Amino acid sequence: MAESISQGIPSLLVDESKSIRLYKCNDISFHNLKIEGFSCLSSQKKPDQLITVGDVPKKILIGIEDKDRDSQMDSAIQQIKDNYISALPETRFFIARAGERVKTFFKTDGNLLIEINTLKNGFPVSIFGSRVVSGENISVIEDLQVFSRAILEGRQPTNNEFEISPPADYHNPLDDNANIIKKLWQKIFVCTGEQAHNCLSTFVELLVYKGISDASILPRDYQLQTLKKADVEQSLNTYRTTVRRHIAENIFPSHRNGQPGVINMELFAFSAQETTFKSVLQDLDALGNIAQRQLDPDFKRRVMETFLGSSNREGKIKNGQHLTPRNIIQSIWRMANPSPTATIIDPACGVGGFVLEGLNFPFNFSHQTFQGLGIDKSKEMITLAKANMVLHLLDVIASDTSPANIDAINTLINSSFLYTDRNGTGTLSELEKDRNNPQNFVVKHEADYVFANVPFFSSGVSEINKSLQALEGMDRFYNDTGLGIQSSFLKYILGQVEKGNPGMGFVIIPDGILRNVNTKTRDIIKEKADVLAIVSLPIGTFQNNSWKTSLVIFQRKVPENQYSKVMLYKVDEIGVSRDQFRVPIEQNDLFSMEAAWEQRLAGESTDPKCAFVNRIDFNSSKNWSKLFDVFNNDVDETLSFSECIGELQEVKSTFEEKISNINLTLGELFSLDNSIEVELGNENFFSIYTPEFQPTIRYAKTHKGKYPLYSSQVSGPVEFMYDEKIRPILFENELTEETENPEITSSPKRVITWNIKGDAARDVRLHDSPFYGTENRGIIEVLNEELDIEYLWFFLAENLIRLGGFNRENEAHVGKVKRITITIPVDQEGRPDLLKQKQIVEGYNRMYNFKEEMSEIMNKMMNTLDKLNVLK
Repeated sequence: MAESISQGIPSLLVDESKSIRLYKCNDISFHNLKIEGFSCLSSQKKPDQLITVGDVPKKILIGIEDKDRDSQMDSAIQQIKDNYISALPETRFFIARAGERVKTFFKTDGNLLIEINTLKNGFPVSIFGSRVVSGENISVIEDLQVFSRAILEGRQPTNNEFEISPPADYHNPLDDNANIIKKLWQKIFVCTGEQAHNCLSTFVELLVYKGISDASILPRDYQLQTLKKADVEQSLNTYRTTVRRHIAENIFPSHRNGQPGVINMELFAFSAQETTFKSVLQDLDALGNIAQRQLDPDFKRRVMETFLGSSNREGKIKNGQHLTPRNIIQSIWRMANPSPTATIIDPACGVGGFVLEGLNFPFNFSHQTFQGLGIDKSKEMITLAKANMVLHLLDVIASDTSPANIDAINTLINSSFLYTDRNGTGTLSELEKDRNNPQNFVVKHEADYVFANVPFFSSGVSEINKSLQALEGMDRFYNDTGLGIQSSFLKYILGQVEKGNPGMGFVIIPDGILRNVNTKTRDIIKEKADVLAIVSLPIGTFQNNSWKTSLVIFQRKVPENQYSKVMLYKVDEIGVSRDQFRVPIEQNDLFSMEAAWEQRLAGESTDPKCAFVNRIDFNSSKNWSKLFDVFNNDVDETLSFSECIGELQEVKSTFEEKISNINLTLGELFSLDNSIEVELGNENFFSIYTPEFQPTIRYAKTHKGKYPLYSSQVSGPVEFMYDEKIRPILFENELTEETENPEITSSPKRVITWNIKGDAARDVRLHDSPFYGTENRGIIEVLNEELDIEYLWFFLAENLIRLGGFNRENEAHVGKVKRITITIPVDQEGRPDLLKQKQIVEGYNRMYNFKEEMSEIMNKMMNTLDKLNVLK
């Protein structure tokens, strides 16, 4: 090893001006690298490659695990976790390469790895690959250089994405005011009487008010900066009766009768809460000027999603619509990559996220030539969408506050979103007579691209059909579609792209369309278009929605697609937790999905989540869900009758042997003829309390780490977290381990905990490693050296519920548990018998193992019977 180092570690100078180098470490351990001046801890683990800055010491910016084969990606990621994380405490970025596959990771403060998407000018870019160390892959080396410089500048990813070459110094008001959205939600929500839609409408309206105040297009007396002042009286009344009407009628009026404007005059949270209203204005003012500076696109994308998140993740909007996650919208736009002049329509637009993405980086479509259109049957949603567009154009508004420019922008906003609801039919009645055949209908709004997350529900569809029938027989347009409103929307979308260029739809649908016995919807898709890809999305992709959904990508019939293959992609994770908290997680399959889409024309992929089906097989398939069976490696595990009997006889033999052995060895071990009774509240024996620091689950979700958080849940920890300001319980045990001092021989401290609420006292645990506990966790320390803590743990696990009568109604609070009396075996002198306690613990462990073994044997017997195939 010394010879390898003395000859010099092979390296590539990535950036001479910054002294950034890429080292190929070969078989050199972190221990020897530390000796050579690398900023790492001593470890016998061996990294593949490292990117460093400086000479002495060599600060490690990126750790790289490099494998030869595409199939080794999981192994490469595990190696980073096992070998790199502990040895590189100051390094935040890691790269896993396996053959042609590359994944980039960011390490959070809690040592959690999160996969990130590296972008250049808004589109995915690989910052590592083959022939980099040799210096041959010039384009990747250049991007690696830019990435390394960005890390050196201290930049971090935002929402799982890292733009290596941002175009401007964007301003994100939430960077310095992370909790302000939650504060605003709480204040407005109370004033609405806990009506989520009213709360959202009021929040967006006030955010628009903040923006146009910052843009200085309101009279000074009307501006937020004036009404927020403590010495200004009747601020709420002034805003309600004068300012909002001025905005609705003079700045952003609706140009068409029946169409909503930017302000919903019928919906506002505040009535007489002057103090709370001013407090909300002051919170909004704390965001800084959001019009005179270029707003971070991520703020514009996510401000509504963040606000909804503060409402306990109120993701469900109404009428079968669900807020589409912003990262999925961005992936779809990057995959489609439409031109600035393309007509882009969302027929069920909600708050307008799909349509407005074109105004964000990296597309930055000019508002003057913008061809986006959002349609919705909800006035509330169209109002929110128009207000959302104002927020997207604040910098344009502030750059020219002339009446002519404001009027032009308002005209654009009104033409970009359409409210339509003819007797409950919504977009589905946006039809017109076919000029060539007046007996038929065609869609009104043709598109080059349709991006949509269609509503999906079945109840009430018959009433919509009746209403369509009453509209000159429009129901005939949907006669050949399947069940559910989603099928009708798909028929409409197919009509929209029929003459478009390129005429593509990126549509999120419920999986029922892929597999329903009724094949009408699939048949009409195949008749009118060519499916290019189906992306399976995981359950929980949409908040408060357990439906399984997929993204279907299709194009109008063109000769080029006649023999092309159909891409299937299985997304297991979307980069955030699929619960109400939506916090970043390690895995994000959306990145590799985008990469597979870019390579789809090759008709093959080494990505294990990607597969291709030739078009003939696809078109003949009666169940598109079945096509995804290619990702399952199921084998025939059924047993013939004779095989089943043979396995059952083996199970019977094992069962009898186990019973005989346990009966011979344990005997009378558990008898407690000589014993004393001691209350858990006896301070000579025990200390019993709840944790001093009591984090909530929500707090843990935002402070990810390696230490478990226990609460009332009986199946284990509810989360893993770390807060460097608040050390976990038993943290001293970890510090003792890290000293590695052979002279220190003391045993680690141990404590017992139990769950106070839920199935109270059902989860009694013995801990010897660091952990956190919520307010629903009680803790017991043993103070008397003659009492074995494992014995106490065994005793409480078996008896605490019975002795306290605890259940969901009778919670196991500390005061009650202190009154519980435990039985302790004693010797002839009446002192606690420590040897007897240890013997009981040993016997209990054997009995516990016996129960586990019996359970496994019973399960094996049932599994054997389940596999029986009498005809095999």
